[in-house]
Amino acid sequence: MFVGGGLCTTVDVLKAFDDAIHDGVHVLSLSLGPGQDIIETEELDGIAVGSLHAVMEGITVVCAAGNSGPSPQSVTNTAPWIITVAAGTMDRAFQAPITLGNNETVWGQAIYTGKPIGFESLTFMPGILAYENDSTSDQGCDAEEFRWIAGKVVFSSINPHPRNRISADLVGKKVKSCHGLGVIVAQDPEDNVNSFFHDFPLIHVDYEIGTRILHYILSEKSPTVKLSPSRTLISKSITPRVAFFSSRGPNCVAPAILKPDITAPGVNILAAVPSIYDKADNGYAILSGTSMSTPHVAGIVAILKSLHPDWSPGANVHVAAAMVYRPLPYPL
Repeated sequence: MFVGGGLCTTVDVLKAFDDAIHDGVHVLSLSLGPGQDIIETEELDGIAVGSLHAVMEGITVVCAAGNSGPSPQSVTNTAPWIITVAAGTMDRAFQAPITLGNNETVWGQAIYTGKPIGFESLTFMPGILAYENDSTSDQGCDAEEFRWIAGKVVFSSINPHPRNRISADLVGKKVKSCHGLGVIVAQDPEDNVNSFFHDFPLIHVDYEIGTRILHYILSEKSPTVKLSPSRTLISKSITPRVAFFSSRGPNCVAPAILKPDITAPGVNILAAVPSIYDKADNGYAILSGTSMSTPHVAGIVAILKSLHPDWSPGANVHVAAAMVYRPLPYPL
């Protein structure tokens, strides 16, 4: 059973349910899930069993849908008595301007708070780090194929095939360790940006913008670029949608039961994290996942419970669904 990227035994999860029920809690928020929902039936799934006992005591159980999207039948925590939460985007973006040497400005996304980098030489990374098992990705910066990175802004395109793709984070780490000045990564839209490099420009662009940048690089003898700090944009024109990574239905255990039940904000969420976490900055990080969207729904359920303690877990989910992205126009 997966818990925050690690593993936890089913017996420990069931013990946690027992303790919560004994303590008289009103809402349970579980950002965890079984590893193989197709194999683990409801009788064997510890979360399904433990949550059933909790719901029978009037406790609302909210669980993460998983981050295995956009593949179909990838949703976990499919028991009908659980509120299963998918992840969606918000009406907020962290836009980072990219000014090319021909005075054209395009926009990407990044969590970069440092000083502007510009106008520095812009170089295309031709094919290296294209595969996850590429042996060159483990070589040090003294290797001949990486020496040219120092003092340059690197443009890299990530292979869209799931089997061959790597993370933008890996590309950023390589360029930063080799004393590069910044990275522009073109990839299929995944909505979330990486927060590891708040002091280093790692800017995400989609393939359309990436093609324009690459065309500029190939058409100029000495292409240059200026990278500027991110700007937070909140706009009604940014329509929330289901995140690329969020697990999808249908429910592989019982297809007639629709799952996930609800979508909540789960992309680029400012979250409190342990100080030992590798992306922590003074105890906070911007993270994405259904683990981030689940507490949003649990918090709404807690408000509903405080206002209407006699409402059943089933009643809470219907009203919570209407409140996730917008408040009700009438008092509860």
